[in-house]
Amino acid sequence: MPMVVIRIRLTTILLFALMTSLVGVLVFFKCNPSPHNSGCERKVTEYVQNAHTVTQARAAHTVPDINTQAGAIEPPVPKQDNTPVSRGELFEQRNKHIRDVCASYSTPTPCYFSALGNFLVDPDHKTLYCEIFKVGSSNWMRIFMSMKGKVTPDFRKRINLLYKRLSQYTPLERERALFTYTTRFMFVRHPFSRLTSCFSDKMEIDPDRDFIDRHLRLIEELTGERPEKIDCSTLVDYIVAASTTLEKLDKLDRHIKPMYRICCPCQVHYDYVGHLETSDDDSDYILRQMGYDYSYAKSDPIATNSSSTAKIERLFNQLTPKQIMDVYKVYEMDFKLFGYEFPDYLRRPGVNIP
Repeated sequence: MPMVVIRIRLTTILLFALMTSLVGVLVFFKCNPSPHNSGCERKVTEYVQNAHTVTQARAAHTVPDINTQAGAIEPPVPKQDNTPVSRGELFEQRNKHIRDVCASYSTPTPCYFSALGNFLVDPDHKTLYCEIFKVGSSNWMRIFMSMKGKVTPDFRKRINLLYKRLSQYTPLERERALFTYTTRFMFVRHPFSRLTSCFSDKMEIDPDRDFIDRHLRLIEELTGERPEKIDCSTLVDYIVAASTTLEKLDKLDRHIKPMYRICCPCQVHYDYVGHLETSDDDSDYILRQMGYDYSYAKSDPIATNSSSTAKIERLFNQLTPKQIMDVYKVYEMDFKLFGYEFPDYLRRPGVNIP
């Protein structure tokens, strides 16, 4: 190939890369992003989504599918033949399902800037981890501490001394991490299992007085009355009443806030979305992709054993059909995005969930 042609092609590639970077810088700096600047958030969100879509399409040599129809989304399922699905294929099935659900909503509700503090950044392993409480996050904090060789009982306090959050980086540094890091991941859990775990851990097994007193005050502020205690019915009524707007929803405690408002999967492209129900295999696969020789600490299989089902049923039996319908609506996007189904054992007259 003549040298002139090679030089022209190289020049074209370099110019395209330079223009793309300049557009990103202008988007981030021109609009001066802040949690209260919705116009800027929309521009950044669009830039992040479009850049990832183009990158994925080029890698696969395919045209992005922009014709997804609302209401046609099905949960990700394994292959229908006898060929086992690899862990990598399972992650791709989950990612495609999330993309399809997001595409079925013409204007996905942005939450990028409000979520920046939830992302732990590991530059050494080119990793972004979005932390969701009650979804195995403590195990992952221990793993990240072990990467620094400093696992201590107070790891929750020390973790932020060793790692920064995405909110601590400049807009350009955030862009670089979102576009160039090779392992961006989060973990999810059945929404009702997560809610049940929060109630059991915080109010039954080992009552957390700070959590309880704070929510007693919040309930009083919301309703004008202070209950003597918080049972499952009281907590659900508070969650429903405190979720009537996105602004209120985003103020919910992180233990009970819907997962999609914590990690924003419609705005941030994740390489891996793990499920607590398959956390051991999912985590070991992600650790291999990170290049870290570590076996995920075996967690208590609370999300898969019969006691989990029994706990959910016991607590939700305290609710009326209307309460069940209302709390489902609060977490409906979590059900849809992450492929979870409404439990059959909670169906009863007055509970009309598809």
